[in-house]
Amino acid sequence: MILNKDIFAVWCVAGTAVNETKMRCEICLKAGMTGNNVSHSNRHTKTRFEANVHKQTLVRDGKPIKVKICTRCLRSLHKSKKVQKVFASL
Repeated sequence: MILNKDIFAVWCVAGTAVNETKMRCEICLKAGMTGNNVSHSNRHTKTRFEANVHKQTLVRDGKPIKVKICTRCLRSLHKSKKVQKVFASL
C-alpha cells in the first residue's frame, strides 16, 4: 500500500512517530520500550515502560540551556567524559 506524502506527513505529526520521541533523552537517546505485565495466573498484557526523562535547565558556557535528560545521564554528567562530550556538542 502506497501512501500519499501529505497523508503520511499528517500521520507522522499526529501519530506515534512524534509521541515516541517526546520522552527520549537527548544525551544517550534512551527511550521507552514495550513489554508484558505478567499476572499471578501468568496472563500477559502489553505495556509500555517509559524512560525516566526530565526537562532540566543546565548551564553550558555560562548560558542556560533546556535539555530533556534521563536521570542516569544527569547523575553521570559530572563523572563520565562520554556524557560531557555529548552535552558539549548540543
